[in-house]
Amino acid sequence: MAPGSTAQQIWDAIANLFHNNRKSYALALDAEFHNTPQGDMCVHDNCAELNSLTDALSDVSQPINDEILILKVPFPTFLQMRSSLVLEETQKKTDAKNASTSVL
Repeated sequence: MAPGSTAQQIWDAIANLFHNNRKSYALALDAEFHNTPQGDMCVHDNCAELNSLTDALSDVSQPINDEILILKVPFPTFLQMRSSLVLEETQKKTDAKNASTSVL
């Protein structure tokens, strides 16, 4: 706040600070939402935590719809699933090969 600033200039400066951080804050909130495990929380506390995160995401123009809220992670496409399975299969073959060579 500079001396002689009008209320509008101060308000605009505050709004710019908020809006400049909106995307990074939204990314952090989204990551927290998708990585929030229930752990040893009761269902009520877990739902309250998720609801709090969805409200915060809505505040930064990144609303979470009911499908994502219920499933948390949307279903992968066929190609994404195929890639994951191929990667897992390759990893298992590599692990088996490494296990057999270390036994010798």
